[in-house]
Amino acid sequence: MQVRDGEIDVMVGKVRPRLTSASASRTRDRSFELLYSAAFPTVRRAVFAFCGHWEIAQDAAQESFVKAYARWRRLHDEPWIEGWLVTTAMNEARRGLKRRPLSQEHIEERSVDPSNTDGLDVAAAMAKLPTRERQVAVLYFVLELPQMVIAELLDVSHGTVKAHVSHAREKLQAALNQ
Repeated sequence: MQVRDGEIDVMVGKVRPRLTSASASRTRDRSFELLYSAAFPTVRRAVFAFCGHWEIAQDAAQESFVKAYARWRRLHDEPWIEGWLVTTAMNEARRGLKRRPLSQEHIEERSVDPSNTDGLDVAAAMAKLPTRERQVAVLYFVLELPQMVIAELLDVSHGTVKAHVSHAREKLQAALNQ
C-alpha cells in the first residue's frame, strides 16, 4: 500500500522523501549550474579556436547553454553533453561569422605576447581550413574527443571524420612548416 501526501511516500511502513516539482527544479538548476561552471570555459575556448573572434565565441557559447537548458531534462545524463555544447556553439558561431566574417585583424588580435607567434601561426592556419574541417579539427585536436564521438555529434560517418582529421592535419602541417 502506498500513501502520498505531496511531500513523502509512505510505503510498507517506510518513509522516504519525495521530490516535489519545486525541489526537482532546484536539483535540475543546480546540476545545470555545475555543468555551466565546469564546461563554459572549455566551450568558449573551443569556439574561439574555431572562429577566431572572441565576441562571437562568447555569444555562441552562451547560446549553446541556453539551448541546453531548454533541453536539460533530456540532456542532463548524457555523457557527450560537453561535445554537444561545443558543436551547438560552433554552429552558432558559424551563423555569427556569416554576419561578421573572420578577418586577419581578428587573428592578429589573439596573441597576447607579440613575441609568441606560434599561436598566431596555428590560428591563421586554422582560419584557412574549410568550415567542416575546422570544426572537426577543434573537436579532435583541441577538445581531444574520440573520432566516433565526433561522428555522432556531427551526424556523419566515422570515415568522414577520419578524412577531415587527416586533411586538416596535412593542411595545418603544411601551413606551419612554411
